[in-house]
Amino acid sequence: MQRPKGLLRPSNHKPYAHGATVSSQVYFCSSPIRIDPYNRCQFSCEYCFSRSRSRQHVPPGLQTLNASAFRSRLQRVSEGTIRSAFDEFLQERVPIQLGGLHDPFSKFEGQLQNSLSVLRVLHQFEYPTLISTKGGLVASSPYIDFLEEVPSLVRISMAGSSESLRRKVDKGSSPLKTVLGRIDTLSSRGIPVSVRLQPILPGQERSILRIIPRLADAGAKHVAFEHLKLPLDPKAPERLAMTSLLGEKLTRLYQPENTYRVGRDLALKPHLKIELLRNAKEACHENGMLFGAGDTEFIPESDGNGCCNGSSLLIDRASQFTGNLTGLISSARMGQEIRFSDIYQHWTPREDIHNYLTTNSRTRTRRKNATSWLGLLEHRWNGKVSPYSPAFFMGVQWSGRQDSRGRNIYLRGNGLDTPSAV
Repeated sequence: MQRPKGLLRPSNHKPYAHGATVSSQVYFCSSPIRIDPYNRCQFSCEYCFSRSRSRQHVPPGLQTLNASAFRSRLQRVSEGTIRSAFDEFLQERVPIQLGGLHDPFSKFEGQLQNSLSVLRVLHQFEYPTLISTKGGLVASSPYIDFLEEVPSLVRISMAGSSESLRRKVDKGSSPLKTVLGRIDTLSSRGIPVSVRLQPILPGQERSILRIIPRLADAGAKHVAFEHLKLPLDPKAPERLAMTSLLGEKLTRLYQPENTYRVGRDLALKPHLKIELLRNAKEACHENGMLFGAGDTEFIPESDGNGCCNGSSLLIDRASQFTGNLTGLISSARMGQEIRFSDIYQHWTPREDIHNYLTTNSRTRTRRKNATSWLGLLEHRWNGKVSPYSPAFFMGVQWSGRQDSRGRNIYLRGNGLDTPSAV
């Protein structure tokens, strides 16, 4: 096989030190641990942020995760030796995202097969796995053979748009007909498939709703919807690329009055997204599929236990991480109070979480007599210090009252029935 351009020879590969970690999405994701067999991806999606952001944490060149070291870690955890918060998540059998930042099935895999090595380890321990990919290898042997015997969910990503526009945006990805065949192959082998329509592009709502019955006919069990976010930096390569493709339509929509800041991104305000999400949820249910809201502020409206990936309903022998903001909200009935003390009804890690997060994701100080994770969560609980607090999520409002420690008491409503601006 011809070696892909720019690929290092196997003997020159460096270990990917950040390939297994707790994601900064831990505040709202039910599967916040990820493992990336490679520190690079060879798809060329115009909107992709992972290329530029990953360069901030790792040196240039191809790096690969050490599958043998990961096997040793799983073995150690299975024997009860816990050394980190990541280990705690593994012990709880929280699903791990294979390809959380970089696609595990791009052209690198054709030669190096490091994703296959990692999959063999996950198979050995029958560990619950959530795969995110645009690649076709996942539906071919020997990969699909392992997936039949691992509690897993394959999440296929594609831009939410017409097919003609998607070909320009999802560069290097397969046409829709091929993707539908891939879904059929996986589902016919008993492997549940989720489709992540992300990013949803401006003006493409009709195309998105039309594709839902086709995904159901192919055998998909779940569809998640997430609107386009743009980097705050107007000169960021992915922002310039999307502006070049979509032109005035993108510029007109992403005006200051229509957007708000989330971390390093510019997101559309909820009232501009709610109609599509409401219609998409109805269409998914009409076609016998589960619905996932990938837009962070709508995540609690997803089917299942607190996340947009559907893993709580589709992956066997797994535990969802519900000891976070969306877990608490999803566990509350409509009209019920949401208190910080509710967290003690959920499993949470006791080891350090701070060291996995970027500086902006951490607290400035740690509260005494609290675990790292509870300190992080309490720091954000009343808002103001971070975008994430219960009130960030649609349908959740402050009751006007606080508990004895000064922590806000919130009330849950229906997020798809209460549009408002952030």
